[in-house]
Amino acid sequence: MYKVIFIDWQNTLSASLFWEHLKELESPYPEHFKKIQESLFIKHIDMAKDWMRGKYTTEQIVAKVAGDTNIPYEQLHKDFVFSCQTMKIEPEVLDLIQKMRKRGIKIVIATDNMDSFKRWTTDSLKLADYFDDVLNSYSLKALKGDLNEDGESLFFKDYLIKHNVKKGESALLDDSQLKAEIIEKHGIDYYQITKENTLLLQLKNLLDKE
Repeated sequence: MYKVIFIDWQNTLSASLFWEHLKELESPYPEHFKKIQESLFIKHIDMAKDWMRGKYTTEQIVAKVAGDTNIPYEQLHKDFVFSCQTMKIEPEVLDLIQKMRKRGIKIVIATDNMDSFKRWTTDSLKLADYFDDVLNSYSLKALKGDLNEDGESLFFKDYLIKHNVKKGESALLDDSQLKAEIIEKHGIDYYQITKENTLLLQLKNLLDKE
């Protein structure tokens, strides 16, 4: 039995995107979504990664995007907060997570994310009711793939030590194959989430094995 199961957020627990509601047909600013995405995740992708490492705040990033896109800062910030507060998780996924927790398994969100996650998402979605903890790269100052000079995980190391989690006693469910080698090196079993091997299916399989 695993002591801890870490679950990624973006494209694993939730497919929701920042400013996603702007894409909707009834949105007054449907053209804004593409402009924002190109600014933040193409033109300033390095800045976005540093945002996830705790080097920038939401306000600094929104100001940069506002300058790029000529979208008023106040509107851009308001829409950003709204998108953070209205992200979605499948109810069936949450049900399976609660079944695992009742068996004594800690379920921890492990996310390369921003200050926005703690400021607007966790409380709005009442994540503390469903998960035992949250590991956020913004607070840890490191992404899941970041290592120290000794090749140790800057993201997971302290949690594993604090909770005395040994090799083979934890697993990570994540959509990114790029992390697999690094994760498994630290004794964490890795399960990649794909369109075929969905989080819902993987949780059911793990639940059957426990």
